Amino acid sequence: MPDFSGKWTACSVMVDKELVPTLKCVEVVFEILLFYSSILIMTGFFLMMVVGGMRYLTSGGNPEKLKKAQATLRWGVVGTLIFASAFLILQIIDVLFLGGAGKLFKFEIPSFGPSTYTQPQPQPVGGSTTQSLPSASTGSDGTSIVLLLPPLPPRVAYAPNTTYRSTFGNPLPESLPPAIPQQQHARQEIASQFDRYLANKAVYQQAGQMTGVPWEILAAIHYREGSFDQKRSLISGTPLGQIEQDVVRARKCTSAKKEPGDPIPLGRTRTGELQCGFATLLDSAIYAGAWLRRGTKGNLDNFEHVAKALSRYNGMGNKNCDKNPGIRRSPYAGCPPYFEGEDHPYVLNFFDERHAKMYIMYSKDKKKDLTPKVDGRPGVLTVVRIIRELEKANI
Repeated sequence: MPDFSGKWTACSVMVDKELVPTLKCVEVVFEILLFYSSILIMTGFFLMMVVGGMRYLTSGGNPEKLKKAQATLRWGVVGTLIFASAFLILQIIDVLFLGGAGKLFKFEIPSFGPSTYTQPQPQPVGGSTTQSLPSASTGSDGTSIVLLLPPLPPRVAYAPNTTYRSTFGNPLPESLPPAIPQQQHARQEIASQFDRYLANKAVYQQAGQMTGVPWEILAAIHYREGSFDQKRSLISGTPLGQIEQDVVRARKCTSAKKEPGDPIPLGRTRTGELQCGFATLLDSAIYAGAWLRRGTKGNLDNFEHVAKALSRYNGMGNKNCDKNPGIRRSPYAGCPPYFEGEDHPYVLNFFDERHAKMYIMYSKDKKKDLTPKVDGRPGVLTVVRIIRELEKANI
């Protein structure tokens, strides 16, 4: 049976922690109606043949009953043959003239705003650096990829808060607050793994171009989740080629990879639930970027919008200023937050004195931790800040 729940999730967007269907979901509704109406029609013809056979067996040689039984059987067989023949003819037409894409059986709403991007080269830092992208996600000519994503929304008026002033196009505040000791320690750790970052830089840039997400954010997510390891995904640091539980939970797991960024099927549970993972680092980066954009309807123009998207990407349960039932309140001292996401450790841990000590409120398996735990890793935007500093210093 087709994975309609996964397709419904894929055509929806995340708004305030809720999935809201878009116009593309009409395609899924049409597919559901076609699938179940076909089952209903075939079931009807099958029942006609069963009823006709029963009437034939119980007719007792009565000419009137035999005639009715034969008519029921005949129409059941004829209807089945017509339905099967129509399906077979459409399949032949699809294979011979449409390349076997199955478009005759689909109702598709055109996507607007497709973009074609040329494979980028990494910017040299202290010398030349080269990086080839995974061939599984490149175009047929090896130099370009086409990805259909919702067009970026128009920019809206923005009134910055007085503490973290931000401008359009910059994920960090205009004036950075003083560094703290925890940030210095994080800087040393990131510097020790900077060769990994440089090796993956072209992948981050490619995914950033394809999704409209600043590539530095994708790089920082990869550090937070997988320490820049090119064999681990951006979603939860899971090794590539292994089952990605966060994708399964988000119901984004489908039976076939159709475009860059799609997870690949890797098996099923005992209950038949499809389980997926990622084939390449680029696929996981594209998936992460697309998910970030969904979190704020594509609005990633400034510090506040990026913080909101990252907090939703990681999970709203880790906000330090929320009163979560069953969880002891976080001792974090920076409440109330200036804006959504500003009290989230995944976003700003170690960013400045205000965010020097933040807490993990939920465990990775979505169960509540009764006692908040100190987060020992830098937040994503803290990592972006450190990456820029290291780039400038030509590490």
